[in-house]
Amino acid sequence: IITSGAVFGLTAYVKEISYFTYLKNRVIRLLAPTWGFLAMFFVLSYIIYFIAGKPYPFSTRIILTNLLLHGQVGSLWIIQVFLLVAVTAPLLANLRRFLKTTSKFLTALMVFYFLYELLYYFYGEANIDRPFDSLIKDYFFYMLPYSCIFGLGLCLPSMNKKLFFLISASCFIVFVWMALSSGHFVQTQLYKYPPRIYYLSYATFSSLYLFAIFRNVVVTNVIIRRLIAFVSRESLWIYFWHYFFIYYFTRCYIFLPKWMNDFAFKFFIILLLSAATTYIQQHIIARLKYE
Repeated sequence: IITSGAVFGLTAYVKEISYFTYLKNRVIRLLAPTWGFLAMFFVLSYIIYFIAGKPYPFSTRIILTNLLLHGQVGSLWIIQVFLLVAVTAPLLANLRRFLKTTSKFLTALMVFYFLYELLYYFYGEANIDRPFDSLIKDYFFYMLPYSCIFGLGLCLPSMNKKLFFLISASCFIVFVWMALSSGHFVQTQLYKYPPRIYYLSYATFSSLYLFAIFRNVVVTNVIIRRLIAFVSRESLWIYFWHYFFIYYFTRCYIFLPKWMNDFAFKFFIILLLSAATTYIQQHIIARLKYE
């Protein structure tokens, strides 16, 4: 989300962006590959279950809910988040132009986020079935905090070192303070759906820390440059395919040797398989286009 905001910020200041044109193009660019992946996932799954002699586990309802980004296949909730942020992205760019300075814009984002936490405190844990309850919890509680993170990304390329350090240090202090105040370590994952300050302070600090490390790194090796370009360009498909392999890895782990269930091994193998599958896929598509 931060990287997406940074890239959009560079584009938004080069040319004026039409709100509805941007939204239409963004929706198409997100939904087309998502539906393409889901189509391949369900077809390949049918073949795999057929060969294995197992009943096909995906009903028509499950397939449709996944196409609408409400299912569990592939944890495609992040695509929904990107779509929600797309609604606010041009508005955030316009707000930044209106406020002129980065400090004023970031202050506005802090106010928005504070209002989100306040609303969640009074409303998020309630089990009362009220009008628009699902709309708020499933959409608004993701749109607002991730839009704030996207807004931070907008400022990232031009942010001065002092402000960058202040934000990074603040996020680190908030995370450590909340972690210590609980008396024991609490997984950040527990505060990710929807994102809360404990998760976001950790995630934001980690992202900014990585950005600080690599922002001035110059890669001269041709192979590494090509690898970085490939992973950057095809990150969405690598993301899709890694869930395909996770899905079947978790269903086969009881038949595998114990050493193959080591996290580091699984991470490396799934990443390698996902990148290789994406490379083969794009190579086939390029050949078909050429022919």
